[in-house]
Amino acid sequence: MNKKILVIEDDESVQNVIKELLELLDFCVITAANGETGIEKALTAKPDAILCDVMMPTIDGFEVLQKIKAENSTKNIPFIFLTAKAETQLIEKGLNAGAIFYIAKPFTIEELSSALETAFR
Repeated sequence: MNKKILVIEDDESVQNVIKELLELLDFCVITAANGETGIEKALTAKPDAILCDVMMPTIDGFEVLQKIKAENSTKNIPFIFLTAKAETQLIEKGLNAGAIFYIAKPFTIEELSSALETAFR
């Protein structure tokens, strides 16, 4: 059975590229265009991992992570941040909040694959 990945990304073109890369890696991909939808899909679909953009309108990635970690049914899902802003402060904040990995945009398929391998260990 293919692992299910939820991608929460507000930029449609970036979301499509990530979806295509993950499908090449043989993952089943669910997408959400914003934090609210992402939280709903995490709760209903129970993905094996979540890739989430940090900077999004309304609910940012940190708030998404906080809400997902607060729910018993989703708190153990590996959470990986995607960000264009790879500042040490933000990375530490995300890791301290429970993210397991940070991927800076732009990234390669190898970086994405490696992060997911780490998530499933």
